[in-house]
Amino acid sequence: GEFDGKPPFYKEVYETDRWREEFINEPGKKVPCAFARRDLDGKEREALQATLGMVAMLDHEVGRLIQRLEESGQAQNTLVVFTTDHGELHKHHGLWHKGLFAYDDCQRIPFLVWGPGIVRSKGTSAALVNLVDLPQTFLELAGIPVPQGMQGVSLMPILKGEKEAVQDATMVELQATKKIYQQTLITGRYKLVLYRDQEWGEMYDLQADPDQYSNLWKKPEMTDVKLALLQKFAQFEMKKEGHVHDRVSFA
Repeated sequence: GEFDGKPPFYKEVYETDRWREEFINEPGKKVPCAFARRDLDGKEREALQATLGMVAMLDHEVGRLIQRLEESGQAQNTLVVFTTDHGELHKHHGLWHKGLFAYDDCQRIPFLVWGPGIVRSKGTSAALVNLVDLPQTFLELAGIPVPQGMQGVSLMPILKGEKEAVQDATMVELQATKKIYQQTLITGRYKLVLYRDQEWGEMYDLQADPDQYSNLWKKPEMTDVKLALLQKFAQFEMKKEGHVHDRVSFA
C-alpha cells in the first residue's frame, strides 16, 4: 500500500516494470528511470558491491588529486567540489536506479567542498544548496561580477561559516522524456512535486515522514501549507530570470 495516493506511475512501474506508452518518446524505448528489476532477485548483494566498488575507486582517485595538489603547493589556492547529478534507490521502496520517483534517494546528492585557506576546514551543513548555485559561488571566489541572467546564489557565506543558509528553498527538475516533466520544490520541512500536463501532485512533510510514505497533496487539512508552497514555487520560477543588474537607463 505504499504507493496508494501517489501518482499512478509509482504503482504501475513497480508492478509491471514498464511505463505507459503515452510517456515514451519512441515505441519500444523505456523511460530512463527507476524500475523494480525483479531480474535482480538474488543478485542484490552483487549490485550493491558494484556500487561500493565504484565509490572506492572514486575515493582513491580523488585522494590522488588532492595529494598532488598538496605536493605541488597548490592546495592553498584550490577549491575542490565533489558532487553528482543524481542519487540511486538501491531497492529502497522496492525500486532500483534513479529518475522520476521524487524520493531523497534520487534527489539528495553528495556535496563535499575542500579548500584549505578558502573555506572552513571541516563540519557539515543542513543548508539547502543546488548545482545551479556553483557558478555564482565560483565567480565570487574569483572576484568576478555576476553576469546578467545567471541563476543561483553564492554559497561562499556558508562555506566560510558566516551564515547557516543563503536561501529557504531549492528546486529539482527532471524531464525524463519529452512527454513527462517534473519539478520539485524543497524547503527545510516540505517537498512539493508538480508534473507538467498532469493533475497529479505530491507533498510530503519531511520531518514527520522522511521516507515519503504519506502523500499530503489531497489532504484538506494541509490546504494552507499547500497554498504557501505553491506561492513559493511560483516565486522560485520567477527567480529563474536570474541575477538582474541595476537599471542604468529608462530608454
